[in-house]
Amino acid sequence: MSKNDSLYQDDRISRLTISEVTCSAINIDNDKTIDEINAKNFYITIPWSPQMYFTVRGAENLHIYLWIAKDFCWIQNFEVLAMTFGSLALAWCGVLLYHAIEARDVEEVYMLIALTLWLFGNFWWMRGEVVFGDDDVGAPTGGHVFETAMGMIILYHLILRPFGIIKMKPGSAELYESVGLKSRFSYFKSWRQYEHAHIFFWLGKDWSWDLDIPYTWVLFVIPTLLIAVDFIYLTALTKTMTIDVAHYAAQTIWVSANIIWAGAEVFGTSYDSAYYIFHVSHNAQLTARWYSSWLLFFAYLPIFILYAVWLPLTCTGRIQASNVPNPNKRTSILNRLSSFTVSSPSIYKDVTLDTIITAQSPIVESKRLSFINESEFNNNN
Repeated sequence: MSKNDSLYQDDRISRLTISEVTCSAINIDNDKTIDEINAKNFYITIPWSPQMYFTVRGAENLHIYLWIAKDFCWIQNFEVLAMTFGSLALAWCGVLLYHAIEARDVEEVYMLIALTLWLFGNFWWMRGEVVFGDDDVGAPTGGHVFETAMGMIILYHLILRPFGIIKMKPGSAELYESVGLKSRFSYFKSWRQYEHAHIFFWLGKDWSWDLDIPYTWVLFVIPTLLIAVDFIYLTALTKTMTIDVAHYAAQTIWVSANIIWAGAEVFGTSYDSAYYIFHVSHNAQLTARWYSSWLLFFAYLPIFILYAVWLPLTCTGRIQASNVPNPNKRTSILNRLSSFTVSSPSIYKDVTLDTIITAQSPIVESKRLSFINESEFNNNN
């Protein structure tokens, strides 16, 4: 390897673009295009970087905020806000689909179509209640849309995946595993497939709720809640995944609120009126819907702590970025930083490795890896 080709020059790390970091981390030839490089990465951010807002994972997090807001406004019967957040959540599915299509990930595109159908069915069902005052107005149509989405996912598992008609994108499992995300079930070949399974069970829960089928509702609720908790447990084992832990925690509180509200309706309680969350009365406290409102409200608590507490402490250096890369292991450095690749790299094409590291914590600025020299790198290879 010539000096010009080395990642390390003048006894320090040279200017290294994000795309070059990712290219080395996942063993892609340097002559491939930036789009081909980004197609390999689902962009799990660790621990924080401003670039997360330009990543697929960042787009998914925003989708969670919109969807929780939609459910909160629905449960409170805020017509305008419920329809607004519901419309925004549906529109944001287009952003996620764009990322998946750009990455040429057929499996992801297929599952996002199913997810979009689920959200549309949910939106139509909600529309019946908040606009017309009766959720039975939209329930039949919503149920059919739910069934279409479920049918797509079942078809995938029974035919499309077993016969290789839709295949997992090469390298996607390794990208998740490189940051410690791996399902405990061997059937799921990547963390993403495990997340898709959670979508299926949650969708089945909504379908059973929509049609008031208590037996299937219970069958779907159990794995929905257990997988949500498992997401928190598995990501919490990795100290560098604070952002993901916070969002999985919010998601678990959200689904718990959903379950409480649904359970009261599925099992036939007559107390289902919408009461303003701060309206404390005997009648309000008789409804599971009122308690669910509070849970949905607190679903934003992990996200609030993330942005209002953890993020400022990280940026001011009071919380040091976890796992400063080992200077003797090039793969450790590159794998840790590959998650910072942006989906539109032209925006940050001149961002350097130093910039990425410094973005995590000012404490790391004094450890810019200047102590790594080319000879040490070559000795370890």
